[in-house]
Amino acid sequence: MVPEMEGWTLFEALRYIYDNVLSGRLHVYHWGGREGIIGINDGLIVHCQVGTLRGMEAFNILRNWVSISLRFFENVENLNVDIEEKTEAILDTLEAQDQEIKRFRQFIPNAQAVFELSPEGPEGNISFGPRIWKFLSMINGRNSVKDICRALGASEFAVMKVLYLLAKGKVIRLVAMDEILPATVRESFIEEMQKLMAQSIGPIAPVVIEDTLREMGKNPEHITKNDLPLIVEKVSENIDDEGERMQFQSQMLALIQRISKGE
Repeated sequence: MVPEMEGWTLFEALRYIYDNVLSGRLHVYHWGGREGIIGINDGLIVHCQVGTLRGMEAFNILRNWVSISLRFFENVENLNVDIEEKTEAILDTLEAQDQEIKRFRQFIPNAQAVFELSPEGPEGNISFGPRIWKFLSMINGRNSVKDICRALGASEFAVMKVLYLLAKGKVIRLVAMDEILPATVRESFIEEMQKLMAQSIGPIAPVVIEDTLREMGKNPEHITKNDLPLIVEKVSENIDDEGERMQFQSQMLALIQRISKGE
C-alpha cells in the first residue's frame, strides 16, 4: 500500500515509487488550481502532462513547482509514453534541485512569504543586472513569493532562487508572518469541518475537504489563521443547498472566532 505523501517533495515521491517498482499516475497539485500528471510504469517515468503540454516539456514546468501536494493512483492502465529519458538521470537532477530547495527554505518558508529591503544592507558594494532589479522592484513588504511569480511570469523555483540569494546577502529580509497553527488546533479545525460537512454531503466529506485543500495548493500542516476563512469558503462550495451552505459557514465562522481568541 502506498503511504500518504503529505509534505513530500516531488523527488521524494518519485524516488519512493522508483525504489518500490510501482506503476500508476502521480498527480501533482500546485497553487492557482494547476495540476500535473506523471505516468509511471514499473517505477520508470514514461509520461508527463501539464495542461496541453506533454513529455519533458511538461515535466520541466512541473518540476519547478515547489509548494505542492501529491496523490498517487496505483496500477492505472493505458499510460501514454512520451518520455524516453532515463529515470535514473531525471532523479539525479531532481535530487540536486531538492537539495537547493531545502537551502532556500532556510530563508523562504512558503509561497506566502513576504520580503522587504533589509535596513542592514549587504556587506560591500554589490551591483545587480536588469533581471535582479526586476525582482527588487517587487520587494515592498506586501508582495508574497506567489505575487512575484505571477507578476514576473516566473516559476516558483526561479523566484525562490533569486530571493534566497538576496536574503542570504542581506539585501532583503523576511517580513513577520502569521504563525502556523499548532497541530492540535489544525487537527481540531479539520475534524470539526469534516463533521459539519458530513451533515450536508455525507461520509465523503473528508475526501472533499482533502481534495479542496489540494486544489488550493494548501498543505494542512502549514495552515495559518488567515487561511481559515478562504478554506471554509472553498469547501462550502461543495454544498448545493444554499441554506445548508450558509449554516455551515456560520458554524465555521464561530469556530474561527474561537480559534482567533485562543480558546
